Amino acid sequence: LQVAGRTESGKDIDLKFVREEGKGWTPEKKPEDTGKLKEFMVQEMESGARAIWASDIVQVLNLQDPDLQRLLLERGFLPKPRLHVVAKTKDGKEHHLYVGKRVEGKQDYYAHLQLEQDQPNLLFTVSEWDVNRYEKSLADFFDPPEAKQPDKAGDGGKDGDQGKGGEDAGKEEGTGKTPEEQGGGAPSAGKSDGAGKEPQPPEKDPEAPSDAPKGQQDAPAKGGNG
Repeated sequence: LQVAGRTESGKDIDLKFVREEGKGWTPEKKPEDTGKLKEFMVQEMESGARAIWASDIVQVLNLQDPDLQRLLLERGFLPKPRLHVVAKTKDGKEHHLYVGKRVEGKQDYYAHLQLEQDQPNLLFTVSEWDVNRYEKSLADFFDPPEAKQPDKAGDGGKDGDQGKGGEDAGKEEGTGKTPEEQGGGAPSAGKSDGAGKEPQPPEKDPEAPSDAPKGQQDAPAKGGNG
């Protein structure tokens, strides 16, 4: 099933779907960033190609009529039709539907089948609804892409890294320790740097000579009658 043409806004239409025996429809090519195929939409196009409902019969087309080309041009089939639908059946035959311009004052479009020499060729009209089923882009036949599920293991790892980063905050680069761990904590008031204790006077050596001048040394104890 193939559809080629253009919309009224001038957008190109290029659709092609294939169905193998015992299988569903598949696109010839799938657009990027799309989900599953909406097969029911392809089935609607297939139904429209199987049974074409004419809103009105306009006239019989005579292939020998010298004005045939002018008529097809006026009805919007030349140089290219508005839509060209091709349905290929199991026997290998191709069936063609051509859609021209909109009928003035109506919501119908001119249409005709494949013009053949030995067949009655009719110019008829089809409803706008029948035409709209073909006027779609390829992406319209697909669901949106499925949302990706978050990787829980990966997220947990990231959270762990963040927690670890919080624990490491405040540690100096290269040492892996906080300033308190390196210096044993902040020095307390009244204590000297490094020792962490109050300063003490040096111990006196009893054998060392006294630095006090003579006369100021301790006097020996006098006897009772002295």
